[in-house]
Amino acid sequence: MRNPAKWRQKPYGKITGGQLERILADFSEMWEDRIQHFSREPEDLEERLQKLAAIPNWVELYRHPLLEILGMIAVVTNTTAALRQVAVSEDKIEALAKVVEAIPDDIPDHPLAMPLAWVLLANLEAVARYSRTVNEMLTAAAEGDERALFDALSVDSHLVSLPGCLAALRVGQLYHDHSFTDAVFKAIKGPHKRRLVYPKLRWAEYLLRDQGAFEACSEDELFDLIVVRLKLYGSGVEHKDAKKALFALFRKWRKEAGN
Repeated sequence: MRNPAKWRQKPYGKITGGQLERILADFSEMWEDRIQHFSREPEDLEERLQKLAAIPNWVELYRHPLLEILGMIAVVTNTTAALRQVAVSEDKIEALAKVVEAIPDDIPDHPLAMPLAWVLLANLEAVARYSRTVNEMLTAAAEGDERALFDALSVDSHLVSLPGCLAALRVGQLYHDHSFTDAVFKAIKGPHKRRLVYPKLRWAEYLLRDQGAFEACSEDELFDLIVVRLKLYGSGVEHKDAKKALFALFRKWRKEAGN
């Protein structure tokens, strides 16, 4: 009989099954806290708006990859011991998992604490809906992918303060061309709900792809991890050919993400 825990020690590219399981659990907890926090309009909305207006502009934080953002969070939350492990560890993913676990529930009194929290949550939503981070969206937008810019705006309307966005809005205003303005306002209403079907599966696919699992492992190995072990996707009961459906979904997401 196979050891049921063996998959947790097994490397899938540069990440083990156990590391992926832990990171997904932490991401899910953050995600649920976000949903509960914004599930209804607060009674102290005016006070919250004033606090939000006083927060430093966080747009430039999106220029950093997800791992760097987590490192910054470790600094402002005084979890630098975990951050030092990232710097010296040969196993970056294990160190990353420890950083995520060390992040406290309460936001500390630091000017960058709230902006970093918003940036982290926006990145979780970006991957959950589009299979790429905001950093990757902005890189694609700089290379001429306008759709990537609107996708980024849909997860954080604050990105409208990007110099390129402001310039395009002003030029449209001067020339009475409202096409860009209309597209921006459509985007900042938020992403379509149909995109939020398998958020945890999208996080898993992104992390596995980022860590080279799709090149290092067979489809059978990844199917066992994702469906049998982590139970992130329906079994053969729901899909006539679950493995075929799963990897077709992955190919669709990678194509949408420009990979």
